[in-house]
Parts: sequence; C-alpha cells; structure tokens
Amino acid sequence: STLYSPHQSANFTAGQVDVISTTSNRLVSSIRVGGQPSSLCLSPDGRYLLVTNYNNFGGPNLSSVVVINLDDLSRQNYAMSNPPLSCAFGADGAALIITTVDLVKFRSNGGTFEQVTTVASLAQLALPVPSPTFPREITRGSMAASGDGNFIFGATDAFVFAYQVPSPSAVLYVRPTLSFVKPLGPPLVTASFDGSYFMAGQYLLDRRLRVVAEHPDGDPSQ
Repeated sequence: STLYSPHQSANFTAGQVDVISTTSNRLVSSIRVGGQPSSLCLSPDGRYLLVTNYNNFGGPNLSSVVVINLDDLSRQNYAMSNPPLSCAFGADGAALIITTVDLVKFRSNGGTFEQVTTVASLAQLALPVPSPTFPREITRGSMAASGDGNFIFGATDAFVFAYQVPSPSAVLYVRPTLSFVKPLGPPLVTASFDGSYFMAGQYLLDRRLRVVAEHPDGDPSQ
C-alpha cells in the first residue's frame, strides 16, 4: 500500500510529491507538481490528492493548486493569486485553503475558488474582543480536519481558528495568538475525530478556542 502524507511527502525543494510505502516506509515513486509544494490534503472519498504550490517568486499567479487523480495519476493545475500555506478537506467535499492574505474554498470538481474571508477581516471575529493590531498578511499556517470532516482547525503565526463546515452555513471562530499566556509554539495542528478538541502548538483547545490544557514543556515536539 502507499501513503500520501502531508508531513513526509511534499518535497518543497524538488517540486514533487513523494509516494511512500506504508509497509516498508520507503520511497516508491515521485509525482512532479511544479513550484514548491507547501501542503497536501486528501479528499474524503480518497480519490483526489490536492497539492498547494507556494510559488511567491517572479510575479503573480505563479502559486497554484494541483489536483491529482489517484486512480490514474492525472493532474490538473489551477492558478492562485496568493501563495497558499495549508489546506484541508471538509465533509462537504470542498477544500479550505489558507493563503498569506485570505481563506478560500476550492472545489476540485470544476476547479472553482470562493473567498471565505480575508486575514485583515478576521480582526472583527477575534475572541475575546476584536484585535486592533491584527495583521493583513501571515507567513506560516497549518490546518487539520476532524475525522468526521465537520470541522477544520488552523494555526498561523498570528491567530488560531475553528471553521465549522457548512451545514447549513459555515461558522468561523478566531483567536489571536497574542491572547495566549505563553507564545504559541510551532503552528502545527491535529484534531480529534468529532472535532471536540484540537492541538495547536502546545495548547489543547476546544472548538470555541478555549484552552483546555497546555503541554508542560511548552513545545510538544520535544
């Protein structure tokens, strides 16, 4: 069997996705995607692998989303105006993508983009109160969907967020990282199956972004 892992297979410098065997933990093959692949996410039906290319050099529209059909490894490339940082699929079959300046939804069946909100606009949603010093751009981001796909959680260098996949309408909660007692560690995210809790850096949070627990060492990677 093979594993398309967002943590091990996006080869940023080589411009490819590496396919790793889950049996031998060895490299099986590589899929060229161009640019610099910054994140991967797998569609709920397991048929499509979405690759975001962070390509912020030499002008606009060099960043892109590549959709790989895992049945035949065919690829479709869709240009993006802003460099993408991370992606995650929800239960509705659409992928949420965070870029340096906004949140967008992408539907692989048709290759359409829909802006959810901008980073600057998130200041008005920030908890516990709107943030007057909210940035207009971010440089780092990580996302993870709950196992049931009903929630997508994210962490960036400026804020954490919880996104409830539309059913019937989307709900978005935002919390600035400056509101935490201690600085947020590496913005890496993992989520529980039902979306009740998620880890962002060293913090365990609920879906309303309240701190439930904190890793005692501050950095859960240690």
